[in-house]
Amino acid sequence: MKKITALFLLLAACCLSAWAQDNVFKPFGIKSGYMKTITYNGNNQMAVNQLWFDDYGRMEKSVTTVNMGPDMGTFDTTVIMVDDKTWMIDDKGESKELGGRPEVIFNKLTDKDKKDMKFKDLGTEEYKGKLCNKYYYEQKQLVKSKITALVWEGIIVKQTIKQTFGTSVIELEELQENVNIPASTFAVPKSK
Repeated sequence: MKKITALFLLLAACCLSAWAQDNVFKPFGIKSGYMKTITYNGNNQMAVNQLWFDDYGRMEKSVTTVNMGPDMGTFDTTVIMVDDKTWMIDDKGESKELGGRPEVIFNKLTDKDKKDMKFKDLGTEEYKGKLCNKYYYEQKQLVKSKITALVWEGIIVKQTIKQTFGTSVIELEELQENVNIPASTFAVPKSK
């Protein structure tokens, strides 16, 4: 009887462990990586974004370099996301917590989210050798955006964003899959 009870408890523990692993926050389908995207407005390069991620996207660090225009230079914005928290790092290296993740996690959208976003699944499309899911959705932050996104393994590799003042396109320039990213990459500096 003790062997049957022990076997049952072991089986139950395995099932709970498998269930817990399935419910861990994992927005991406690959463990780690580095990617670089370029944002264009027409033929003008507006920004370069570098993204490092690990643990299937549970940890992310992005550095966006925005081009202010001729003779105005550039500025960088650094954001670190760990689980459901987001921090912005200023040019002095100090952090400010912003709250939850601002990004869309496609594999976690509820029916209500989809309705609110006017979300549409547009099938698949190949982009730079990757078979991507193609989605349309709308967001409203400062202005309304109509977005068409190509998503590979949960990662947006191309976006077309239409707003009242024009259309921007974000395109993948480089993607390195399953690379070793040091844990220090995602360390959040202390605020003073």
